Amino acid sequence: MVHGRGRVAAFCVLLAAGLLLAAAPIALAESTAYCPAQPRVMRERIFEPGGLILTAFDRSGLWVVDIEGRTRYPLENTRICGTNCRISPDARTVTYLDGEEELYRRMTLDGVLRDTLYEDTASDVQYWSDDSLLIYTAGQRLYLQGTSGLVELDNHAVVSVQPGGFWALALDYRDGRFVRQLVNLVTRRAPDSPHIDVGPEARYANAAAWSPDGTRLAAVVPVAEDAASGAELVIANPDTRSVETVTDLTAEYGPLRLGGIGTGGVSWSPDSRYVAFWGAPLTGPDPEVDVAPASLYVFDTQSGETRSYCGVTIEDHTPQPPRLVWSPDSSHVAFAGNPPDDARGSLLLALDVDTGVFTELTAGMSSLLGRPNVLAWGTRP
Repeated sequence: MVHGRGRVAAFCVLLAAGLLLAAAPIALAESTAYCPAQPRVMRERIFEPGGLILTAFDRSGLWVVDIEGRTRYPLENTRICGTNCRISPDARTVTYLDGEEELYRRMTLDGVLRDTLYEDTASDVQYWSDDSLLIYTAGQRLYLQGTSGLVELDNHAVVSVQPGGFWALALDYRDGRFVRQLVNLVTRRAPDSPHIDVGPEARYANAAAWSPDGTRLAAVVPVAEDAASGAELVIANPDTRSVETVTDLTAEYGPLRLGGIGTGGVSWSPDSRYVAFWGAPLTGPDPEVDVAPASLYVFDTQSGETRSYCGVTIEDHTPQPPRLVWSPDSSHVAFAGNPPDDARGSLLLALDVDTGVFTELTAGMSSLLGRPNVLAWGTRP
C-alpha cells in the first residue's frame, strides 16, 4: 500500500470548472413495512455475505469478526475508535490511529498489512478517492493529498467534503441561527459562487452523509424550526442544484427523531442506492428524553420507497443510536445493540434489507466510546 495519489493531479482542471456530478432522479413512493414471520434468527453455518467486521469485545483495542471462519480475534497496537476508523472505497483496508506513534495508518481488515497514511499528527484522515486523502490537521486546516503533494482547501465552517469532488456541506449563520448549505470549495470566495441551502441546523436533526459515489448528500431536516415536531430525510444534488424531501414519515408514523446528535445518523450503502437510519417516535416536546424505542428505516433512492423494519427496536439511542455499517455488496446493514426483549447483552446483528430478517452474528459486544458499535465491514485482503 502507498500514500494517497492520483486524482489530485486533475485539480487544476477542476479549479476552472468545479465538479458537477450526475445523479438519477428520485421518485417518491409510499413506505413499506417489512415484518417477516420470523424477524430474528441465529446465523446458519454459512452466512452470506461473508467478509470481516471490525468492532470490539473489550477495551484493549479493535477486534475482527471473521464471518466465514466464525472466529473473532484482537488486533495488536490499535485503539478504540469512533468515526475515525473508515473503510476504503474498495472495502479492503481501514484507517486507524496507531496506538504507539499517534499517527494515522491503514491496514487490511485482518490487521496483517499496515502502512502510514500521513507522516505528521492529524485530527482526522479520510479517503477522498481510491488513491487520494483528505487531511484535517491538528490546527484545523484541510488538505488534499496526492501525487502533487498537499493542496489546501477552504475549511471555513465545513462539515464534510464530497468524495472525489469539491462540493462541501458547510454551516452559514443567518438571522441568529445556523443553516446547512452546499458550497463549492473551488469557487466559494467568488461573488457569484453557487450555494444550495439544505436546511436548518437543529439539535437532534442534523445528521448528514455524502453518497460514496459523491453525487448526492442525504440529510435529516426538522419539520419545523427544531426537532420537536419530527424530521424528514432530504437528498441534495449538486448537479441539479436541488434539495428534495424524499420521506413522508410524519404523516404515516407521527413525529420521529431521525438519528441522534451529530452528523453520523444516516448511512449510505456502498453502491450509493440505499440510505439507512434509525427513527424513534417522539412522545413529547423534548427530542432528547421524550422518545420511544427506535426502529430501523431504509430509503431506496431508485424506487423512492421507504422501508421500515419490525424485527428489532433499540432503547439505547440517546445521544447517539447504534452506528449502521453496510456489507460490501450493499445487501445487509450491521449494528450492535441490546434489544429490549433480550437479556443476553449487546448483539452483533445484520439486517437483510430485502427480506427484513435480522441475523444474530455474535454476542458479547463491548462499549466503544460509550456504547457498543460496529466500525467497518470489509472484504478479505
